[in-house]
Amino acid sequence: MLYRLGPVNKTYWKSTSLIRNELPEGVRYGISFHEYGAKFEEVSPESPIPNCKLFKAPLVAPWHFEKGRKFGGKISQLPHFFSLGPHLYVSPQAKEIIESLDGFPHQFKNVSFCDKKEVPLQGVDYFRLFVRRYMQVDKVEATELNIPFLPREIEKEFLPAIKSSKELHDDLTSFPIWRYVGQEDIFYLNEKLFKSLCELDSSVRKMVDAF
Repeated sequence: MLYRLGPVNKTYWKSTSLIRNELPEGVRYGISFHEYGAKFEEVSPESPIPNCKLFKAPLVAPWHFEKGRKFGGKISQLPHFFSLGPHLYVSPQAKEIIESLDGFPHQFKNVSFCDKKEVPLQGVDYFRLFVRRYMQVDKVEATELNIPFLPREIEKEFLPAIKSSKELHDDLTSFPIWRYVGQEDIFYLNEKLFKSLCELDSSVRKMVDAF
């Protein structure tokens, strides 16, 4: 089973804004997929995956990460694992789970959360997780997907291949977490990582769609 974490956690998206790092002179904030996508390194998995390529994204300079995030609404308790657009946040406990299950060199960066008055949220330590594993699947003729979510146009190009090939589906479930080339704000999890995160925080169940 694969699990899809969509782009927006609506509960925590409302009235939030990024706290950005100071940039070196002449450097602009953020990095585009066009810029770092050109630096992807194709990686050979332990077992070849037919009709599929695996890539490792380059490390991102620390100033391109946000320093933190300001929450405008009332925050009682943040989940251990949640996304806001392409920004995936994990608690230290969730980070430990991911690192124990996934040996791929993903990138973690400390972030701080504060309220609308910029008062730090006490006892809240989080990391921004930059998922560096990207997959790319050969296109197949579109078929009826029969999935519990509305796919994006780019997903319509590769999900039919995953749904129509048990071998490909099973191969992809060996990877704990990944993104698809050209799509930054949707994350795919395998069952082992999903269940481990749910044991830590049951709210994760409400954030994903299984397919």
